Amino acid sequence: MNIFKTPEGYLYSNKALLYLFIPLLVEYALEFFVGLADSIMVASLGEAAISGVSLVDFLVQLLIFSFSALATGGAVVAGQYLGDKQIDKAQNSATQLVWFSTILSTVLMILVIVLRQALIGILFGQIEADVWHNADVYLYIVALSIPFIAIYNAGAAIFRTTNDATLPMTIMLVCDVLNVVGNAFCIYYLGWDVRGVAIPTVISRVLAALLILYHVLDEDYKLHIKRSIRHRFDVKILKKVLKVGIPYGVENGLFQLGRVLILSLVSTFGTMAIAANSVGYAIGIFSVLPGFAINLGLTAVISNCVAVDFRNLQSFSANCSNGN
Repeated sequence: MNIFKTPEGYLYSNKALLYLFIPLLVEYALEFFVGLADSIMVASLGEAAISGVSLVDFLVQLLIFSFSALATGGAVVAGQYLGDKQIDKAQNSATQLVWFSTILSTVLMILVIVLRQALIGILFGQIEADVWHNADVYLYIVALSIPFIAIYNAGAAIFRTTNDATLPMTIMLVCDVLNVVGNAFCIYYLGWDVRGVAIPTVISRVLAALLILYHVLDEDYKLHIKRSIRHRFDVKILKKVLKVGIPYGVENGLFQLGRVLILSLVSTFGTMAIAANSVGYAIGIFSVLPGFAINLGLTAVISNCVAVDFRNLQSFSANCSNGN
């Protein structure tokens, strides 16, 4: 029996699913590997630096998971239209998703920058002055990348909807390598503090967003978004996108929020406990990556399958009505 052959009545073979899931797994493994590399390099700056960076990284990972889930859930609508051969509506849905993610994340970026000190105080309480300073500086810089995280995730979700997970993986690989090289250069050669990790991280995320946006704007791509400086939301389609995307994003965000709340308890044990928790989490997160990657991939697969089955059901009903 050929396990890679597409069974009769199925849209995807095991081989096709592997081509979707493996790049997803590699992409998110790279994302968290960079976090581990950051922790290793920041450790050379001392316990206060690694503690401050790790506290903020938990918040950033909360945003990454939330925006990734929001984008994947929102792309379900585009996938359903695509499976139903309604290309214009699929492209419109993808456009709505990118614009909404960009606007929402920009508002969130402003709020985080303005309220960052209150946010650190509420979540992590009375931490040492050195840790507070490092967290404040790191969060101020890294917060600038929030819109670009959202844009990248929206674009990546659109490509996964068309069963192309290789392009987002390639973009992430290039940007993560540049990120690690930039961190090493700024910390070991220039002798910067936590800014040596924050600035290359922002630059790499800006580059990732621009690259994915370049490809998703390509009119030769069947699920491309529309080129426009001004955008008028299609309320009907946007409601469909948000109906799926927001609950999915909130669900994943709450899971990560629980980790942040646990970290707020760990922070009461002192700088060494925060640093140890950071390193342990950076290693342990790899154990959940396969499930997370498959979850994102299956969402795209199911949206296409549901649309195709619905179209076949409509065709069957029409044939029955005509007496065929």
